[in-house]
Amino acid sequence: MFRLIERYLEFYETPLGTGILQGEVEYLRRHLRGCQRILDVGCGPGVFERELSGFDIRGVDSDREMIKAARKACSNVFVVAGAENLPFHDNSFDCVFYVTSMEFIDDYRRAIDETVRVLSDNGRIIVLLLNHESEYYRVRVSGGGYISRYVNRNAGEVRDYLSKWFELGEELILGIKGERIFATGERGYAAIYALRGVLR
Repeated sequence: MFRLIERYLEFYETPLGTGILQGEVEYLRRHLRGCQRILDVGCGPGVFERELSGFDIRGVDSDREMIKAARKACSNVFVVAGAENLPFHDNSFDCVFYVTSMEFIDDYRRAIDETVRVLSDNGRIIVLLLNHESEYYRVRVSGGGYISRYVNRNAGEVRDYLSKWFELGEELILGIKGERIFATGERGYAAIYALRGVLR
């Protein structure tokens, strides 16, 4: 697991990884405005907490080693927990976000139910999913390795289940072709399928 964390962090130091991180952080920063209490589900080693230091974000991850790395990265509160059983009271957060973590949750319906439970009235959700139709996905993910073994290809099902609870919007973002990053909503190049909703 240590090697996986190391590879994860090393990727974000490459030109492509840095560009992807900047794009994801800018998207989150824009849509987290006005949120006072925020939860990052599947926080990994705390990269987004570090980059979004002006926000009050708690992170949860089911992997203890990831949480250890996150606690070294910044002073935010990090908790070892699965998305399907969040250790927080009802109505604890104004916003919950998932950055390419929903795909790795076995029971994503249960995770969404838990998200609904911990959100306050009119709370928000942001889910950034890998776009399986993109060149980035085909080149980087479909080729094998850890991600391809565990990723779920259920973006449509996730959207449909979220729509039971949230007024939902969707968009394609973060175009990637080779090592180049650019703005596009084109399905073949946008690496991220973004879902944003407000709790009904």
